[in-house]
Amino acid sequence: MFLIPCATLLLVAVYLIPYKSQAQKFNVGLKAAGSYNNTYGQGTSSFLPVATFGGSFGAYGTFQLFEKFRIRAEALFSMREFSTQYSSVGTPTPALTTYSPSLAPSTAVNEGPGGAFAATLSQQTVYLDIPFGIDYEVIHPIHLQAGGMLSIFLNEWQSSLSNNSTIGAQLPADSKYYQQYQFYVYGGAYYELRFKLCFGLRANLGLTNPFVTVSSGTGNQVYPYSYQLFVTYPLFKF
Repeated sequence: MFLIPCATLLLVAVYLIPYKSQAQKFNVGLKAAGSYNNTYGQGTSSFLPVATFGGSFGAYGTFQLFEKFRIRAEALFSMREFSTQYSSVGTPTPALTTYSPSLAPSTAVNEGPGGAFAATLSQQTVYLDIPFGIDYEVIHPIHLQAGGMLSIFLNEWQSSLSNNSTIGAQLPADSKYYQQYQFYVYGGAYYELRFKLCFGLRANLGLTNPFVTVSSGTGNQVYPYSYQLFVTYPLFKF
């Protein structure tokens, strides 16, 4: 009599185990990343991009499409600093001494020999990054990933213009240093530990020129790229 319920429970367990593995195709968790940001392409004598660092935090979700393939979508709040160096040679124009932008505490120009000047503009910006792509399990626990990303500008929360310099050629009222929407492609890999924590590296390559002069609609041909070190942790599956 005792063997009958035990056998029944065993048959139910054997039936439910594969059903559970098939049913739990969705995985939702948290993600945090640190990034090294820079640009590629050609700037001008008055626009020299500077490498910066940033960070991201948000959530991700995956769907088990096939045995080794997962669809991945993420939503991340990312803080990225935009920094550029300006320089010029020759005699400063009157605009350099008469215009006082809100970013600068004074109208003084940091001049060198022959009227040369230099300044560094830094802006702390916040974006909503939405990556979407595919994960591929090469061999457990190593995975590759690739896809595209939409980056939406949300806010600029801090600006500074060092050296107390003012730039007459590209005034803050005439230029913006970020596009509202930016597009990237990405590729990377991650390693999944036994307790499901994952560590990885991702490279993002920008396809949108973020620097645009408002009056002319054109700008420097520079495009952003970044390297990210990230960690993810799953919260639940269903």
